[in-house]
Amino acid sequence: MLASFPVCILKKEGGSYRQSPANSTVDLQVKFVYDLGLFRQGNKTMTKINLAEAPADVELEVLELKTGMVARQRLLAMGVHAGDRVRKYPHSGHGAVLIANITMNSSKVAIGRGLADRIMVGYEET
Repeated sequence: MLASFPVCILKKEGGSYRQSPANSTVDLQVKFVYDLGLFRQGNKTMTKINLAEAPADVELEVLELKTGMVARQRLLAMGVHAGDRVRKYPHSGHGAVLIANITMNSSKVAIGRGLADRIMVGYEET
């Protein structure tokens, strides 16, 4: 989408700045991104969702840890890092979420529901 915006441009001339005329416009290529939960990574389309709501028995990629410093340190100590591939095990929908890190070939780790809500993962639609 191409859009024109009125702007004020400062141009440096010598040791001082000169302001462009007030009616100047700049054409910018603007890409609007809507947070619909879909995004492209390379040549594949992935769905972005939090770990608590992600489907079970699907390979998930940890995209982002939206946590504070202490929670992030605990997750890193448990072996959960951004960029890792994890597998979520089926559960009843209540209580902790059980995952295993495929990238590091780790054992199962239980993560509380509140913390799992703050871990953003992506997976490919099949």
